[in-house]
Amino acid sequence: MRITSRLKKILVISAIIIIVSALVISRCIERNNKKNGKNGEDKNAAVAVQVMTAVPERIEWGTRIVGILKADKGVDVLSEAAGKVTGIYYNIGDNVSRGEVLVKLDDDYKRYDLIRAEAQYKSAKADREKSELDLKRYKQLFREKSISEYDFENIRLKRDVSNANCLTAESAYKTAERRFEDTQIKAPFGGVASAKPVEIGSMVNMGMRVARVIDIRVIKINVEVAEEDIISIKMGNTVKIYIDVYPGEEFSGRVTAVSPEADDITKTFAVEIKLKNTDDYKLKPGIVAKGKIVTQVTENSILLPREVVINKDRIDYVYLNNGGSAEQRIVTTGRTYNNRIEITDGLSPNEKIIVSGSEFLSDGMKIRVQN
Repeated sequence: MRITSRLKKILVISAIIIIVSALVISRCIERNNKKNGKNGEDKNAAVAVQVMTAVPERIEWGTRIVGILKADKGVDVLSEAAGKVTGIYYNIGDNVSRGEVLVKLDDDYKRYDLIRAEAQYKSAKADREKSELDLKRYKQLFREKSISEYDFENIRLKRDVSNANCLTAESAYKTAERRFEDTQIKAPFGGVASAKPVEIGSMVNMGMRVARVIDIRVIKINVEVAEEDIISIKMGNTVKIYIDVYPGEEFSGRVTAVSPEADDITKTFAVEIKLKNTDDYKLKPGIVAKGKIVTQVTENSILLPREVVINKDRIDYVYLNNGGSAEQRIVTTGRTYNNRIEITDGLSPNEKIIVSGSEFLSDGMKIRVQN
C-alpha cells in the first residue's frame, strides 16, 4: 500500500512538471514570434514558388523524320560499243551538260564502215531517182501505146526493187552512223560527274560502266512513316530539314510522293521529299538529314512543361499565382511538342503559372514568388 501511494505521488508530480514545461515552451515560442513580427501569422508559411507567363506561340505540328540525302537523278553511263578508250573529257566533280562527250573510243573501223554505207546509200538513192524518172516516161509511152504492157510492168517492178534497195541501204547507213556515234559516250543529262571508272587505253565492252553523272540541283529524301502519322501527311506538305554538319541552318523541302500502301514487312508508308540545293551545292548525296514534315500550324498555342501539369483521379490541373495565393485550375491537355504539353482549354494568355513548388501547394495557399 505504501509503494502504490508513493508511485501515485510520483506520477502526479511528473504530469505537473510536463504540463508546466509545455506551457513555458509555448509561451517562449509565442514571444519569439512576436519579436520577429509574426504576431500569430507565420510569414514563412508562404510557399516559395517560381512562375512562368502563359504566352501563346506559333507551333508547327508534324512528324519527325530521318533519312539519307540522294541525288534527284543519278545514272551509271554505260558504253553501247566495244573498243579501246582513246579520250576522257571529264574529271570527278566537273559540271557536265546534256549531250557532252565524256569518253571517246577508237572509231577508225566504224568510220570506214560509215563511209562505205553512206556511199552505198547515195548510190541506191540515185538508182531510185532514175527508176522513178523511167517509170514516169514509160507510163506516158504506155498511154500512147508505144510500148507493151509487159514492158511497162517490168519498168514498174524495177522501180519497186530500187525503192527496196534504197531503204536497205538507208538502214545500213543509219546503223553505221549510230555505231560510229556510239564511240562518243555522252552525258544523258546535265549534272555533275561523280565517278571515273576507266582510263585512257582501257578496253571496254558493250554495257560496261564508263562514267557516272548525278543531278544534285534537286535533292530527295526517301523516308518511312508509321501508319498513325501517314493519315495527316499530304502531297505538298512543307518539310523542315536539319543537317548536323551545318548546325543552325534550316533547309526547306516539300512532300512530292506518298505511297498508297504500307510495306508488307515493316507496315510503314514510303514518303518522298524533295528540296532545292543551294547555289554552292551544300547538300550532298549520302549525308544524313533530320527534319519534320509539317502537317498543321497553330498560331496561339499555350505550351507548358509536362511536370507542371498535375494529374489526379484522371483530372489535369495546374496552379496559378492569383494575387499571392495558389489557385488550382482544371485544364484540358492536347498534344506533346518538344517535351511540352499543349493546353487546349482552361488557361488564358498571360496568366501566371506556377512551375516550381506546386508539389507543396493546395488551393488558396499563400505563395512567395522567387523568380
